[in-house]
Amino acid sequence: MKKTKVLGIILVIALPVFLFYSCSQDNDEAMSIPDRIDKFVRDVNNSPGNVWTNCHPSAGMTNEAKPAVFWTTKFGSGFSLSSRTVTATVTGGLYIGQTITFTMLEDGANNWKIRTIYVTGAGTIFN
Repeated sequence: MKKTKVLGIILVIALPVFLFYSCSQDNDEAMSIPDRIDKFVRDVNNSPGNVWTNCHPSAGMTNEAKPAVFWTTKFGSGFSLSSRTVTATVTGGLYIGQTITFTMLEDGANNWKIRTIYVTGAGTIFN
């Protein structure tokens, strides 16, 4: 009986700690450049309030970029790219047909984040 109680107490304490550390935390995980750009596009279309989490903390506009409206006014709806590379052609949303260039910086080992975004014809839209 005592062993069961002790085991139960240990589980009550250990389970929340295990769950907290086993949950995905994008900002702490390694993410390649193609995966980061893919996540950026998904967030622009589905979770614009989370787009800023794809940006490098050294970017001067990071706080300004936290509201969803910052990204929805820049990219519109249905934003898509021709590829998941640092230079691509915009194929959906605003700037269709324009070249978009991402400057990437590491934020931890192999965790690439967006430092700047430049769109031909519009200039630097995030820095």
